[in-house]
Amino acid sequence: MSSDFSMALERRDLGALRRCPKADLHIHGLGGGDREFIREATGVDIAPVERTFRSMAEMHAFADEKLAGLFSGLAGRALAFHATFVQAHKDGVTRLEVRMRGPSPFTRDLLRPSGRCCPGRID
Repeated sequence: MSSDFSMALERRDLGALRRCPKADLHIHGLGGGDREFIREATGVDIAPVERTFRSMAEMHAFADEKLAGLFSGLAGRALAFHATFVQAHKDGVTRLEVRMRGPSPFTRDLLRPSGRCCPGRID
């Protein structure tokens, strides 16, 4: 870990943390986007989660309820991924691995029978 990054963590300096290059190797493309970008693009403000989920099922239910309608269909998925890249850039992320859970009513239309995502996925 670089000393700049360590010092920024100790100072709780978000701006300095964002200036440090970093990787994010586990981000969910349908829930990791920049809220301001999404609000400007859709007029919808997704409130931040204010508690810890008790289970994965509870987290998935939250995502299906709060995000599924907003990011439905291919255009919705494109918006979600765009917002994810906007957030990554804002945070100084230089390497990003995006994950999608599936299949569910929320993600099924992006998945082929093989379980591999449609164009744009790099395996």
